[in-house]
Amino acid sequence: MIYLSLFCVILLHIKLFGQRGLIDPISVFFLAFLYYSYLTPIVIYEFEIFSVDFRGVDSWVPPETVDSAAILFGVGYAGFALAYYALTGGSRKTSYAPANAQFKRLLTDPYLRLLLGFVLIVILVISTAFREALLSSTESYEGKISGNYSNYGYAFLMSIALTSFSLILNYTVLNARRFLLATGIGISACIFLTVLTFSKFPLIFAALASFCALYRFNKLPFLIQFIGLLVGTSLMTIIFLPMFSIFRASGELEFVGLNAQSVKLMIAEASSPFTIVHLGFSGYIDAGGHPLWESFALWVPRAIWVDRPLDIAEGFARQVLGEWQAGQGLGFSPFAEAYARTGLLGSFFFMALLGGVMALMQRGFASVIPAAMRAPATLTIGGIVSVLMLRGPFSALITQSIQNWLPIIAVSVVAGWLARRI
Repeated sequence: MIYLSLFCVILLHIKLFGQRGLIDPISVFFLAFLYYSYLTPIVIYEFEIFSVDFRGVDSWVPPETVDSAAILFGVGYAGFALAYYALTGGSRKTSYAPANAQFKRLLTDPYLRLLLGFVLIVILVISTAFREALLSSTESYEGKISGNYSNYGYAFLMSIALTSFSLILNYTVLNARRFLLATGIGISACIFLTVLTFSKFPLIFAALASFCALYRFNKLPFLIQFIGLLVGTSLMTIIFLPMFSIFRASGELEFVGLNAQSVKLMIAEASSPFTIVHLGFSGYIDAGGHPLWESFALWVPRAIWVDRPLDIAEGFARQVLGEWQAGQGLGFSPFAEAYARTGLLGSFFFMALLGGVMALMQRGFASVIPAAMRAPATLTIGGIVSVLMLRGPFSALITQSIQNWLPIIAVSVVAGWLARRI
């Protein structure tokens, strides 16, 4: 069943979005969806593990759960994809004409120069006002987690700096004449940031730069580009993720061949959303007390809305984490929330709502961005949001979209204001 479901969603994706090109965020969403939804159940079948780790305890996963998950993922993705497709132009190809310019000429773009200045200011603020949190996050994985949970200002500014860096990188790769050089330098910088900060987040930026580089090979058919992405993603998952998991735990880089240990490390990141789906099938996730309409308001900071309710993911985390604190959670899944709210087949409509809201927010926010930067910004921010929302509830889409788009929109408004006066 799981392989039939996988075949159907791949066929549906190619049918709907085969003409879009790789710089549409739906391509990022789809690859992340395959990783978070199908990798773990396939490993369960192929290696006959039939259990997932949850809080240090093995939780039995019967074959019926894997079959139910296969239906949930297939039905849910169909709803998401069809709604997104309908609200973002159907089969219309994402068009972007690269400038194919020298690096020096790209730096004459006033918007890019303003964005670079903005990033430098944010970095300066982080390195001075949040110096202790910054140093702590580079010393260990625990320090990184502690800094993000205990200091919201630091976490927010760091997110802005990294997102802006990714946007600059993607714009450069899409427009530079020597785009392969830009891609190589950018991916190397992302890997350095991953090692420096004990975070997988910069790996998303490396993947986005790869999408942009493949887009520059515009004569290659979409199917060939898509297969290339699947192969590249698979190699990174098999080779790099186990190495990084060992580094994050011990501080040492160690190559691990394909064995039982590397398989567990390989699915450690991917298994969390599937585990939540598995627990949802077992009745551990209760949507009662978490009305869906609240998801559209939970982006408001607690500093403004002191009694802001918990979202469904935080509510679940509060039940299973002994020392829970506000803002702390476990990996979640919109598919688990879909099942908890609407059941197995009703997940089609829940995920369609998710896809529709994503499409509308993306279109609305992108319309403010200057035309030359619009496609890179949409890929960058839409791609980041696509990955993060697959590890969170419905409210994560709203919150992450607002948090990641607003700083870039602010730069756009300032750039437009300056352009009219210069």
